[in-house]
Amino acid sequence: MFRAFVSGAGLAALIDAVLALRVAAVKGLRLEYFQWAMFGTLSVAILVAIGLKLVLGRKRYSGWQLRLADGQAFWAGVMMGLMPMISVYLPFLEVRKLPLFQLNRYVCLVIWMIPVLLVLRIAPKAPRFVRPQYRRSNVVFLLPILVAVLSYGYGLSVGPKLKPRPELPAAAGLQTELAGRPDIVLVSLDTLRKDIQRGSIELLPLLGELKKTGWWSERCLSTSNQTVPGHIGMLAGLEQDQHIVNQNSELLATPDSLLFATQLKEHGYRTAGVISNAMVNGFSAGFEAFDNSRADYGERYHFMRLASGSTWFSKVYGVRRATSMVEKWLGLTGAETLPPGMSAYTTESALQYLNQLVKAPNRPFHLFVHYMDAHSPYSPPASTMERFSKASDLPEPYRKVRFDNRLLINRIRADLDSEQTRGQAKQAASHLRDLYDEEVLYLGEQLKRLVDGVQASGRPTLLIITSDHGEFFGEHNLMEHSRELYNEIVDVPFVMVGVNGFQVPTGESPNIVSLTDVVPTMAAAAGVGLNRGTNQSCRGLNLLDPANAEEMAHRIHLMAWNSNAHGLIAAAQRGQWKVIGRIVPNQDLNELPSLERMEVYNLDLDPKEANNVIADSGSEVDDLWQRLEDAGGSWHSQDAFDSSKRQDLAAQDRDLMHHLGYADEPPPPSNSDVESHAATSGKLTD
Repeated sequence: MFRAFVSGAGLAALIDAVLALRVAAVKGLRLEYFQWAMFGTLSVAILVAIGLKLVLGRKRYSGWQLRLADGQAFWAGVMMGLMPMISVYLPFLEVRKLPLFQLNRYVCLVIWMIPVLLVLRIAPKAPRFVRPQYRRSNVVFLLPILVAVLSYGYGLSVGPKLKPRPELPAAAGLQTELAGRPDIVLVSLDTLRKDIQRGSIELLPLLGELKKTGWWSERCLSTSNQTVPGHIGMLAGLEQDQHIVNQNSELLATPDSLLFATQLKEHGYRTAGVISNAMVNGFSAGFEAFDNSRADYGERYHFMRLASGSTWFSKVYGVRRATSMVEKWLGLTGAETLPPGMSAYTTESALQYLNQLVKAPNRPFHLFVHYMDAHSPYSPPASTMERFSKASDLPEPYRKVRFDNRLLINRIRADLDSEQTRGQAKQAASHLRDLYDEEVLYLGEQLKRLVDGVQASGRPTLLIITSDHGEFFGEHNLMEHSRELYNEIVDVPFVMVGVNGFQVPTGESPNIVSLTDVVPTMAAAAGVGLNRGTNQSCRGLNLLDPANAEEMAHRIHLMAWNSNAHGLIAAAQRGQWKVIGRIVPNQDLNELPSLERMEVYNLDLDPKEANNVIADSGSEVDDLWQRLEDAGGSWHSQDAFDSSKRQDLAAQDRDLMHHLGYADEPPPPSNSDVESHAATSGKLTD
């Protein structure tokens, strides 16, 4: 019975592993999946076979023994080995997709065992080659084990697969018109809030040091609350109504020619970029080398989702422990782990590019560096962990899920919507803010390494450090980002510094800065002319020119975001006044959309945007409402409301966006996600 059961399970696992039906898109990690399927199923099958042999070996189960003598256990083993594959096509067996929130992994294990026991009871005789009386059964029994051992040995010999950093091509000769132009280094600190200080403790002391010799603004507004549209403002200089990307899932529809790196490269600048967020993959145009090797979660991410999800390992050990095992299996340690401490690799890669770029003394360069650390999951590395946070600060109702970032945030988000649970949810959100601050501390250490490298180059450089959006931690009863347009999410840091002799204005700007000002400022430093006067031209201002201060003081800032659940929400701000409304498309798409006026805030009197004064607002906000109406007309002219002209998001990208938190509704959590057992920290999110 033992050999027949294990033989059946091993052969079925071999079929699953060879065909890799469940990981067809994970082409680069088939060896890893092969090993995982074989070892996972075989190890559990051996334990189950031993248990069945001990139980069914008793006299009271003599009827079962007669059936087992003919090898029916082989078919039960086959069913066990095929369960992970079958569950993909029979969703009612895939417990991760069912709302079984209160069931622990042991109940789920029973659910998967029911078909196995049913087959054991009703199966016909097994093929002769697996019946105990035939010697060939020994060969069949050993075959899966031998294959698993050989594949594991081969996997050890080749080591884990890590995507290499793209090589920077050799530099060409000097173009005379570039003589004297500065290098340009742009740093984007994903998800960094403006308020990065805890009392007297500066979480990013480097920014404070740079402000002493540079130019900075207390108020810098992003164009959106999400990564892709925010970076379009930063890297293309376009406002929200100049394109139709108002959420990450609408993808990067901006032509490559409008990305400023493309223009810099055409003017002879050398270009290199390093990113840490898969959402920024679409901005690679114009970069001679674009390192997304640790941002392209792709194969590794989807493999981990599958291997630690619907497998026998996950049913026995639980999702979190299984995920930890997968990480070790893939050899993801130290700087290769995303997160914690992902900025260590980002900085190292950026410094390698920097060292190569400075070797061409007669060619200026543009280096774009994107950091992801502050983004959820909030997983500070060991060097800054527990600087502010204590596990005991997390309220008891959330401790069972504290090791699963996505489930924890979703639980807090749900509790913030209820007055009865809002108090404890706010406390839990405060605990996550502590973890966030610890991540920012570590990010500051890595950012200093990068800036030290820029300063050590001795080359005149324009250095700009900013962010794409902020983060909610219970304010307005919200968590993370990609929702709403309040200050906590659209106010970001902004510092501009001249390094090694390059001159910039100094001191604090009295006016609000926009992310759309980044491109015109870099263009002015590089001597690159910008196209003005069309819908695809930069409306931002050159911050190097003090003469633009008056225009900065009077301009209107536009911000927007879109979702299936809430529609297209836009905000306009100038000075102390801010308005928020919904752009409502007409049923007849040929007609202009209408504007639903929703909120008005006087930020001088109400910086936390807690008091909506729309009922008392007068003509002082008329021009802001008009700006939103004009934006609606611009979106209409670009067919932003015609779903038939939108590109559908691939299933793989949609799954990744759920994991990163960019979705209207979170995916259903695994029942194993609510286990109380200790586990390791999870991976990425919103």
